[in-house]
Amino acid sequence: MKLTAPFAAVVPYQNLQPLLVALANLNALKYEALSATDPAKFGFDKPVGKVKLTYTEKVNDKDSPVSKTLVIGAALPGAAPPGGADHYAKLDEPNAAVFALPGTYLFAAQTPPLSLLDRNLLFLESSRVTRVQIAGDKPENAITLVKDDKGAWKAEGAAFTIDALVAREVADTFAPLPVERLAAYGDAVKWADYGLEKPEYTVTVTLGGDKPETHTLQLGKADPLGGRF
Repeated sequence: MKLTAPFAAVVPYQNLQPLLVALANLNALKYEALSATDPAKFGFDKPVGKVKLTYTEKVNDKDSPVSKTLVIGAALPGAAPPGGADHYAKLDEPNAAVFALPGTYLFAAQTPPLSLLDRNLLFLESSRVTRVQIAGDKPENAITLVKDDKGAWKAEGAAFTIDALVAREVADTFAPLPVERLAAYGDAVKWADYGLEKPEYTVTVTLGGDKPETHTLQLGKADPLGGRF
């Protein structure tokens, strides 16, 4: 499955399945009017959103595409239930009936696109990590950890002994890389907003074995919600 807007990206089916199930099963709470003779009364002049679903139907033993568009209007008056405010809604068809849409449906329709992307960005075999180079914004913050043939970690160019447990924890950080959330994606990302135009730290990880690999991770500003971009 693919996202085509607001950016283009491949979406794992297991991430998308709950959303597809929620949007494909539309059950009206109740009918409000036979038609929206006054669109503004129900908020259809300035809809909260529209959901267009395209699916196939059998026509003369052939699969034919069918599209339906749902127009979501204003919230129903009164206190909002736990699942969110219910809204007026109708199909985008002539003389379509007006019905009450459960707030849970609108919640699904407003799913942030970034939440659908795969967060498994990097998964390395920690046992294959042979070198971790950390370059900071200051020379004193730089360090390079190297694992010798016996599996012992050392700090390159340093006389002090490395804590083996800490070194293993550093290597394990990339198996997998702990991504809490995706903050931005696509060609229009403003790297400076996340402190990544001039990263505070750059981590380069080298894997040994028959097919050596090198991966580079850049760290920017602290995320106000926790963690770091």
